[in-house]
Amino acid sequence: MAKRAARSAWARSAPSAAAVWAAYEGQEIEYQEDGFNALLPVFLRQGDDGQIARFGALAAGFSPEKLYDTAKKVMEEERWAPAFTLFSRIPGESPVVTDAFWTEVAVCLYHLKEWESAEECFAQAEALGGETPEIASYRGWMREAAGHD
Repeated sequence: MAKRAARSAWARSAPSAAAVWAAYEGQEIEYQEDGFNALLPVFLRQGDDGQIARFGALAAGFSPEKLYDTAKKVMEEERWAPAFTLFSRIPGESPVVTDAFWTEVAVCLYHLKEWESAEECFAQAEALGGETPEIASYRGWMREAAGHD
């Protein structure tokens, strides 16, 4: 997996990435965001969804803004399940919980074929910012998918 590539990445940005790698391997050790940031691209390129989710869990102590940015990076790589897991760690009262947030969560759920939950999130997004062409498109695709099940 990503072990060789991850070790190479942390060698370039040691010692902060080394601490993150140690935490990923189960050691109880403090680590910084810069080490996490150095390893995230490696995990996105080389890791499977389980490894990315486990790595993403290391971001749990970061700010809601950092969690949101990380979730969006994971989502950009179309890693829907780990992206959803990261989004779900963001507190509901956080300022990053906007119509865009709910749309992104809904898109993850759409790709995970969680139609009802996706619709609930699209409704949240719509309540905060109105229906967008993106929301309308996904709703149409969900109706289409339901007709094929």
